[in-house]
Amino acid sequence: MQMESNADYDNDENIPYVELELDIRDVRTISKAISFSLHGPSDTMDTEDDFEERLIALENFIQRIILEYSYKVD
Repeated sequence: MQMESNADYDNDENIPYVELELDIRDVRTISKAISFSLHGPSDTMDTEDDFEERLIALENFIQRIILEYSYKVD
């Protein structure tokens, strides 16, 4: 899957808008994934037992959003 870069949009009018409804567990999972990407693993990183499962589910969800947008544009 080829990702679009921010340079693909010449102004704000062409940027697609996506609205998501996430529960707090999803927001925490995204936050922890971003923190891990920026700062690496941490011994104090408190993760829920289902963190990896939720991360995979969110990845799949976001990929579906991107694919859906790609088909609408093409």
